[in-house]
Amino acid sequence: MTASGAGSRAADAGILSVVLGCGIMTPDFPKEQRRKEIAVKKAKTATRKAARAAQPPERLRNYELVLIIHPEVTEDKMDTLVKNISQPVIKHGGEVTDVERWGKRKLAYPIKKAMEGNYLRLVMSSKASATREMTKKLRISEDVLRHILISLADD
Repeated sequence: MTASGAGSRAADAGILSVVLGCGIMTPDFPKEQRRKEIAVKKAKTATRKAARAAQPPERLRNYELVLIIHPEVTEDKMDTLVKNISQPVIKHGGEVTDVERWGKRKLAYPIKKAMEGNYLRLVMSSKASATREMTKKLRISEDVLRHILISLADD
């Protein structure tokens, strides 16, 4: 088989073409085949969207959130911080059932140059999407030194 014979077959079949003289060979699909591929991709996307919509609604789970808040934060500011934290939970249909203030305690090691922190515990029932939104707010807040969110066992 000669090189010219192979080249003529590729040109006759319309399978490969040279892109802008850069020497890269790419497949040259007929328009009808490309339209079919696009239609198949759209059908797969629609199927995935329908499957997501058919999923059962997200259920409420019980969580415990423990916060270490900067020691210089006042009681009023701590109350507004609790309201801001619980806002996404309430917005998504959950509720904060218990708020315990454990007071100011000494830290085992300095966090953001603070040797003490105000400990706060919240017990809530919430959806997972609300907890993700809440943890984003906690990471951004400069008043929160550390936080941990624990999913409690369902009874």
